[in-house]
This record gives sequence, structure tokens and C-alpha cells, in this order.
Amino acid sequence: MGRGKHSRIERRRGGCLSGCLTRILVLLGLAALLFVGACMTGVITNDEQTGEPKISFSNVHAPDLSGVQLDFSSLGTTAQGVLSHLPSFRYKFGVKGEGLTVKLLHAGDGECIFVVSDGYVLVGDAGSGSGNWISLQMLLGGVRHINALAALSSDDTNIGGMKTLLTRYKPQYLLYQDSQVKGKAYNAMVQAADSLTGLNRLTARRGLGFQLGRATVSVLGPLTTYHSDSMDDGLTLRIDYGRTRVLLLGTVHAGGASDLTRLGSELTADVLVAGSGGAGLTNALLEAVRPRYVLVAGVPDEAAVSRARTWGANVMTVHDKGVLGVYTDGETLTLE
Repeated sequence: MGRGKHSRIERRRGGCLSGCLTRILVLLGLAALLFVGACMTGVITNDEQTGEPKISFSNVHAPDLSGVQLDFSSLGTTAQGVLSHLPSFRYKFGVKGEGLTVKLLHAGDGECIFVVSDGYVLVGDAGSGSGNWISLQMLLGGVRHINALAALSSDDTNIGGMKTLLTRYKPQYLLYQDSQVKGKAYNAMVQAADSLTGLNRLTARRGLGFQLGRATVSVLGPLTTYHSDSMDDGLTLRIDYGRTRVLLLGTVHAGGASDLTRLGSELTADVLVAGSGGAGLTNALLEAVRPRYVLVAGVPDEAAVSRARTWGANVMTVHDKGVLGVYTDGETLTLE
């Protein structure tokens, strides 16, 4: 009898311990989810001086109940993947159905440039992860479709999620370069592209251009095929929308930037989006582009960021600010 009672007590203690551990794990999971959400929405950012995390609500937009329902029916079938009605509130992931929006998304140690022009979607690079975070951020912005993917780099850190984006969204176009470096993510991207029917694969070359809604996207670089630094093989795209011009510098470092400066006025842009932490932000390039705003993707190169600020540009980094971007209706340019 005594042994039976002892056994029941032990079982109760074991059940209580198991239940307590389960509750602790659930609470830790919820805490982790809240932390990730706070980082993604900009509540937790890094202090620009110390690099330490801090809590700030300056990047979180209050609800705006004046949202307008959008109708994409006149834009054709390529815009059907964009939600016809965006949420009635606006915050940092949101995009508009008209005009040009360019955003830098959270992408691990790499970069992802998100472009929406009149409901048509171009995604440049896909970060260092699997691509699921990119998909989530797109969904939060109200977008469920990609028209074109551009591998601005061949580096695993920047195109880790390209395979996932290709297989999940099945875009109509893939723009990439025949890089001298073909790593794991690059090969996975090519294999995924091989498996898709109806995908138009375009090897980037200078002079190639296409329309994205009312925006014109032009390939400016690379000007030469192979560089001593493989990052300089990265693509440089220019987006013209009305009176606004945006330059996507990709992963270009100093050597590639030196090549590009030969283009002169073709590089001039209101917004310069610099990949690879801004490693290509040389004084010569800044003089050629003459940007009002510089958005830096990836882990920032502090010397390059300081150089751009000294030159006189308004510089922001996704590493410090979280999701950030610009919007234009073709006339007025605003930060988001």
C-alpha cells in the first residue's frame, strides 16, 4: 500500500514538472516571437553610436483609417497577385498600388531590395536565409506575387532565398549574371529555374531594359565580365519613374564602382541603394550619382557610410533602422 501511494505521488510530481516545463517553453516561445516582431516592426533598433539594442516607437506608424481601396483590374494579369485591397492602416511594410515603392527588407546578413511599381513586383536578391522571412514581409505589405526576380549578386549571403522565391511565386522573369563564382545558393537558384516552365531567364548585360508598370528598369552594369573581386560582378540597375530616378548598386565594391563612373550622367539618381554594406560608396561614385538619399543594405561598412554622409547625402542603413524605403508618384519623393 505504501509503495502504491509513493508511486502515485511520484507520478504526480513528474506530471507537475512536465507541465511546468511545457509552460516555461511556451512562454519562452512567445517571448521570442514578440522580440522578433519588435525587431521587424522597428520597435527594437540598434543605437547608431554604441550598436546596442534600444526600444523606440519612432519607426512605427500609427493607424491611418483613411486607406483607399485599390483596383488593379486595369493593370492586366501580371498584377493579379497583388492584393486588390491593402489593409486600411499603413506601417513600414505597406506598399501602395500606384506609384513606385522601393524598400529594403530584413534579410539576415545579406540584402533584399523590394520594388513595387503600379502593382508590378521586382525583388532584387533574397538575403542570407531560406527566403521565408522575405515572403512574410511581402505578405505584411499586402503582396503575394513576384513578376521578376533579379540576382544582383552571386554570393550565398545575398541570394540564399532565391530558390524558395522562385518555387513559391513562380515569377515570369529571372535576371542574373554569369558570375565567375557559383556557390551553393547560385546553383540551387539555377536548378530551381530549370524546373519551372514559362520562366524567362535573362542573362544581364549592359543595355538590357524592361518595363515594370510605368517604371523603366535598365541594366547599367557590370561593364566588364570578370573582376578580381567577384562582388564587382554584381548587377547595377537604374529605375526611372516619372521625374524620379533610383539606382540599385547591388553588391558592387570599389573596383566595380570605378568601372561604373565611366558612365557619367547615366548614373545620376535621386536615390542610391547600395548593397554589400555600402562598400561601393567611393567619392568618385557619389560625385557621379549625386544622390539626395542613400539607403544601405546589409551590414554597414562604417567608413563608406561616413564617407557618404560627409559628401552630403542623407544616409540610412537597414541594419540600424530596420525596414526602410522611399515612395514616389513620379513627382514627389518621400522617405518611408
